[in-house]
Amino acid sequence: MRYLYDRVWHYLSSNSRHGTHSPFVYKLADEVIYKSPDMGQYINGGMDKVDALILEISLYLGKELNLTYPEAIVQVDITEYTLEAILELYMNIPVLILKNIYTDNAAKQKWSALKADQTIVVTIDLFYFGIIIFRKEQPKENFKLRFPYAKY
Repeated sequence: MRYLYDRVWHYLSSNSRHGTHSPFVYKLADEVIYKSPDMGQYINGGMDKVDALILEISLYLGKELNLTYPEAIVQVDITEYTLEAILELYMNIPVLILKNIYTDNAAKQKWSALKADQTIVVTIDLFYFGIIIFRKEQPKENFKLRFPYAKY
């Protein structure tokens, strides 16, 4: 029941691409998250909507930041790592995708601690997963974007 409440609250309190103040995050939202390509290739291939969006974001960020996917963009389940282990990963990997950031109180607390950590520059919260991006040219900011339910 709490998960459903968190999901509704996230939807109501999050922004679309127009609520972002970062050109980098706005472009990611506009060109990937809210763009409407044919997702049938991923969904019909057995991938769920969350994993399909993670794949799209990873491929985009790989090109945009000139990173090698999947070596420089790592996806982990936040419930399977300690906060310290996640911070250590972040120090060695430019893009970290954390799944299940709202599944339980421990996951929500880790996600909140990561957003508050001064070494982490950019976080993007899409409810089903969060993204941590190392960008030294950008001021610290936490973004909360609506998951693109209409895209699927």
